[in-house]
Amino acid sequence: MTFETGPNHQEESISSSFLKELEQAREDGYESVKALVRQEDILATKEVCGTPLEKASWMNEKDWERLTVMRLYDEPTALHCIRTFLLAEKKLGECHVKGISLSSLIDEEVGTLENFYRACLFHDVGKCCLPHAVLNNSLNDADLAKVLIEQMEKDGDTLLLTQIEESVQAHYLGHTEDELAHFLESVHPVRYVKIRYILSEEEVRNITNKIPGIHGDSTLADAIRFHEAKSGDILMEEGEVVAAKIARGHHNYDNHQLEFPMASGLIGVSAKLEEFLAIADMYEALTAKRVYKDSFAPVKALSFLIKEVKLREINPFIAALWIQSELRTLDENILSGEERTSLIYIKKFAEEHQL
Repeated sequence: MTFETGPNHQEESISSSFLKELEQAREDGYESVKALVRQEDILATKEVCGTPLEKASWMNEKDWERLTVMRLYDEPTALHCIRTFLLAEKKLGECHVKGISLSSLIDEEVGTLENFYRACLFHDVGKCCLPHAVLNNSLNDADLAKVLIEQMEKDGDTLLLTQIEESVQAHYLGHTEDELAHFLESVHPVRYVKIRYILSEEEVRNITNKIPGIHGDSTLADAIRFHEAKSGDILMEEGEVVAAKIARGHHNYDNHQLEFPMASGLIGVSAKLEEFLAIADMYEALTAKRVYKDSFAPVKALSFLIKEVKLREINPFIAALWIQSELRTLDENILSGEERTSLIYIKKFAEEHQL
């Protein structure tokens, strides 16, 4: 998905006085920004996002207002959610089981796709409750790996590397600092770096005041996790009960029981809508360019996706359907030797979990 509006697009037509109010509201979070939303802001959202969302006929005025709040709070988050919805919608049509598209199967079992699509579009609305120091942190994995080495040295933490190895089910076999940095870069170091090592004292105080249970020794990932429950809370408070429950499970940080099956009777495996949303969310994030990373090429993205599916114990059969859909459009003639080697592993995974 290549839909973009450009950085700070929404601020081009905002008056300086409103912008000052908006900056303060952003400090306070979702409800404060929502209180500022004007009809002209909603119309601007429809103008900017109307084309990519033209087939989302299920969207009502509450949905457009909610999307407007997201754009005003943090436009990159809104764009990610739009692209995640479009990607999930596309894949549901492309992925087939016994000759029937997943979208048709879900529509029959759940009764409507509307709630799932709404969950996709607003799965990260809770990020409007995250401080921007967390939400827009620009350190990439290479930067965080270096910070993590510094952290282990200063804390004298000799067990963390072992814990990381056990978590990712991989062993560090190197001997130099560069080799250690390369290993840590590959294990998503945001999960292990403490916020006091990457944020100012003021930013840490602000975060600990806004996010329950967070302190200086919490990791950046700990702070980010707060958004999932808040996404569910916001959607629930605004009357979208089913979408709220689906959105609340797209990372499943709390390891609760996922509720919404994907036509498991016909598929023959216990797969959930929350898992399909998780895959769409991950794949969009991997293939999109961010301030802290370049977009991943398809083979690299699929390799990383498989790693995350295993780590998060997402249903591999649903992941295999997604991967098979991607492989059908992959031009193998342009791949490098390293990518061809990775492709063997990807195809093996897809074949082993074929429905």
